[in-house]
Amino acid sequence: GADVSNTTYSVRPYAINAAGEKTYSNEISTFTTLPEVETGSATNVSAAMQATLNGSFPSGQGEANVILGFRYSKSAQKDDTGMLTSDPKDVDAGENTASFSKLIEGLEPNVEYHYQAYAKNDGGIKYAEPKSFKTPILPPVVTTTDVTAISSTSATFNGNLTNNGGDTETIIGFIFSTSSSLTNGALTGTEIDDPTT
Repeated sequence: GADVSNTTYSVRPYAINAAGEKTYSNEISTFTTLPEVETGSATNVSAAMQATLNGSFPSGQGEANVILGFRYSKSAQKDDTGMLTSDPKDVDAGENTASFSKLIEGLEPNVEYHYQAYAKNDGGIKYAEPKSFKTPILPPVVTTTDVTAISSTSATFNGNLTNNGGDTETIIGFIFSTSSSLTNGALTGTEIDDPTT
């Protein structure tokens, strides 16, 4: 059988009778074995919600043309072939190169992403073993709204958490003071956590 990856082979059947006469088929079929590919570690995972995926195309394979790339997903779910299957995204990353990479952007904070390198040729597509990385938590974003229910000794503070930065356990609260001056960009005063969180 074929024993070299990423190689195109030609096949032509034959038959030999008792008289030693050999007859070949009139048709020749061709096929290309799948390439080998490896998943590398992700680099440059940043608060800009991007990461660089890396892979390698091992030497010693045949000369068939290969398209290289990555598949990534927020789920580790795979099928029987080892391919990530839960709402995946595919990105091509070049052709016929020993080392390849791809910058992916628009990621979500505090999410574990699973990814795998792939290599495509005329024979099909080969997916490498997946790896994973996790994006960082971003600083939360809050806005101030008007104080309500003001009396001589009490008031209700109001605010909105517009983005938790990917952290579902974000603690919100208020700081208040008799002065509106800032120290290092922050108000100095008494802090209270919102008991509703």
